[in-house]
Amino acid sequence: MSADKNSETTLYTVNDSAFKKSQIFTIDTSGYSPAMITNAMYITDSNDVLAAVQPRGTVTEDGVDNEFSAEDIAEMVNDDKTVNIDQEGIVAVSDGFWIATEGSGTIDDPKRPIKTLSLLFKTDKDGVIEQVVTLPDEVNDIQLRFGFEGVTANDNEDRVIVAFQRAWGSENNPRIGIYNTVDGTWKFAYYPLDARESQLGGWVGLSDISNAGEGNYLVLERDNQGGLDSVIKRIYHINVGNDIEDGATLEKTLVLDLADLIKTTGAPLYEKLEGLAYTPEGNVWLSVDNDGVSEVPGETQLWNLGQIYTAPSTESVEETSG
Repeated sequence: MSADKNSETTLYTVNDSAFKKSQIFTIDTSGYSPAMITNAMYITDSNDVLAAVQPRGTVTEDGVDNEFSAEDIAEMVNDDKTVNIDQEGIVAVSDGFWIATEGSGTIDDPKRPIKTLSLLFKTDKDGVIEQVVTLPDEVNDIQLRFGFEGVTANDNEDRVIVAFQRAWGSENNPRIGIYNTVDGTWKFAYYPLDARESQLGGWVGLSDISNAGEGNYLVLERDNQGGLDSVIKRIYHINVGNDIEDGATLEKTLVLDLADLIKTTGAPLYEKLEGLAYTPEGNVWLSVDNDGVSEVPGETQLWNLGQIYTAPSTESVEETSG
């Protein structure tokens, strides 16, 4: 989910792979209760940018499908040039949108063949794809199916920051990817997850990231449990300046324990708190992924948590244009 830099009452969100023909939705939060979707726009590959993405990987000698094939790419584009992508994050920028899509499949897992990579899409304001960005080969070579799960941009819009949902390969923590839109390079930092606390175990991962200004970002961290079995639904602060060292492990500070807050309202503790947006006036919006109402809570929930965050005066890092 994303706020509009120029409007306190406009949010943008996307649907995921529960629906074909991917769309961008505009939400108006002014004067409506609940908020209202005022526009739905199809994402299109009118200029064959996605269609031109190069296949990669192979099928191993023992038949494990690690290949992102030409056939896989073709399935992502419909005859009318609309696309079928697993959108898991969006950020509005001055000339359009950046969208993060979660890859499908896990390297060397015969039960989870590679179908798509985790990809960054840049579209214009009309949803026409202008650029598709892939990860470096050495990162794609350890792909886990829990890939991109949130995207934002820095103040200057020369860095796009993506959150990986879970740790890939043998790594201990998920990556925060920083893509330089000027020179086309990547850097990565590592986000230290909380340990599992649910009585059912499960896993803990990231769900979204939002720019709070001057190198400060809010991150949504959650477990994969719901109701009485869920414990971790938390918003943390991290600092990611342009000069951050590649491979650094980030420090985080708790902003809000959502589980405690939601329990006081009497509402159920949803598993998939997955959308986070920080507005120009500092309000924080939160949304639920309802998985197309398949065995989950039904209607998507959208909350204004208010001005819950104050930037730390001693931790802010002034961004450079480097």
